[in-house]
Amino acid sequence: MQPAILYKCPGVQCLCCPLCKLRIIVQWLQDFFDDENKTTTKIFPGILIFFVEQIVTLQKHLPMSMKTIIYLSIITCFCCLSLPLYALSAYTVTSVPNVRLKNANDYVTNPDGIISQTAKEAINEKIAAVENITTAEIAVILLSSIGNEDIDDFGTRLFTQWGIGKKNDNGLLFLLVYDKKEMIFRTGYGLEGVLPDVVLSRVIRNDILPLLRRGDFDGGVVAGITKVCDYIQNPETVREIMQQEENKPVHASGFFRVYLGISFIIAVCFFFYLFSKTGLKTTNHQKYLSLKKQNGVIIFCTVLFPVVMLLFILIYFLVLKRLRTKPIACDQCGNKMLRLTAIAPTFNAYLTPAQRTEETIGSIDYDVWHCNQCGNTNALPFNNQMSKYTICPYCQAKTYYLEKDRVINQATTLSKGKGERIYSCMNCKNTRSTLYDIPRIVLSQSYSNSRGGWGSSGGGGGSWGGGRTGGGGARGGW
Repeated sequence: MQPAILYKCPGVQCLCCPLCKLRIIVQWLQDFFDDENKTTTKIFPGILIFFVEQIVTLQKHLPMSMKTIIYLSIITCFCCLSLPLYALSAYTVTSVPNVRLKNANDYVTNPDGIISQTAKEAINEKIAAVENITTAEIAVILLSSIGNEDIDDFGTRLFTQWGIGKKNDNGLLFLLVYDKKEMIFRTGYGLEGVLPDVVLSRVIRNDILPLLRRGDFDGGVVAGITKVCDYIQNPETVREIMQQEENKPVHASGFFRVYLGISFIIAVCFFFYLFSKTGLKTTNHQKYLSLKKQNGVIIFCTVLFPVVMLLFILIYFLVLKRLRTKPIACDQCGNKMLRLTAIAPTFNAYLTPAQRTEETIGSIDYDVWHCNQCGNTNALPFNNQMSKYTICPYCQAKTYYLEKDRVINQATTLSKGKGERIYSCMNCKNTRSTLYDIPRIVLSQSYSNSRGGWGSSGGGGGSWGGGRTGGGGARGGW
C-alpha cells in the first residue's frame, strides 16, 4: 500500500485549504473595521477577529469535526453581526453630517466612502465655481442607507432642514442612497425655472445611470453634477432642451397595441361566455335570466374597452331579445305558443291580481304565452333589479316599499334621537312601522397643525443660505 500524500500549502492565498480561506476572512474583517469612514462599533468585531486568528494558529492541531463546528460558528456570528451593522448605518435627516459646518468649501457629504476623495474634490471645485458666478448652492449627499424611508420624502425634509440656497431659494440637492439604488434631485423655488424636472430627469437618465450601472460611481456622480453646473451657468442650453422636449412626438403606439390586445382578449372571453350560456339545455327563459345577471359587468367592460366590446354588446342584446321573443313549445300539447303583448285585451286576464300589480308598478315584467290549440297559458316573470320594491312579508308579491321615513325626536349632543319608517304594500295594502335610533350628535374639534409643509423656510443650518424647496426635481434608480 502506498503512503498517503499530504497536501502542502504553498504559503500564499491559494484558496485550496481552510488556513488560507481563514486568512482571507481575517484580512477582510480587519480592512472593513479599520476604515475610519465606517460608523460602526469595533468592540465585538475585534473580539471576532482575535478569535479567528487564534483558530488559524491552532487549526492544524484540531480534529476535522471540531474545525467544521468552529467554521460554522464563525459564519453564524458574522451573519448575526451584519444585522446590527446595517441598522447602525441607516441615516436619519438629523444624523446626516453637514460637512459645511466644518468647511464652507465642502459641498459633498460622503460619510460612507461611496465615491473617492479625488471625485469629491472635483465635484467641490465645480460647485464652488458655480456658487461664485451665480450664487446658487448645490449639496451632494451620498449615503449607504436611510432605512425604510422614502427617498423623496427624506430628500425634501433634508433640504428644508439644512436650508440649501440663498434667500432667493436658488438651492439644489442631489441625494444618492446606495442600498435603495435610487437618487433624486431636489430644486429650490428659485431654480425650478432654470432646472425643470424634465431636464433633471434627462441628466439622471443620460449622464448618471449608464455609469452607475457599470459600477463607476465616481464617473456617474461627477458627470451628473458637471452637467447640472453647466446648465445653471448656461440657461440658454436648458431652453433649447425644453424646446426639443416640447417638439418631441408622443409615441403611444405601444400602449395602444397593449390596450387593443387586452380588449380583444376580454371580448373573446365574453363571446365564449355568451355561446356557452346559449348552448345549455335549458329553457330560453332560464338562459335569458342567466345572461341578464351579467349586465353590469358587460356594460362596465364596454365603457373601458369600447373598441371591440361595442360589437359584442350589440350581439349580446340581440341574443337577449331573441331568447325572449322566440316562440316556445306548449308543455301540454307541444304546439307553438303565441306571445301576447301588454296592450292585448286578454293580457291581464291571464295574470293574478298580484302579478297585475307587479306589472303595473314595474317591479316585475311578465311575458304571457298562450297556446291557441289547447288554451294553455304561461306567464314568465322578468325581475326589474332597479325597482324600489321588495318582497312583501304578508302576500309575497314584489310590491313592498318604504312609504315614509320621519323623525320623532331629534338627536342632540346629550342624547340619541328616535325615528320611524313606515312600509306599505301596493298589493295587499298592509303597512308596518319600525322604530330606529338616530345617533347622538358629536361636535368635531379642529386642531391646528403645527408642522410646516415642504415649502416652509429652512432653518439655515450650517453655512447654507436658508433656501426653500417646493418639492420639484427628478428621481431615478439603477
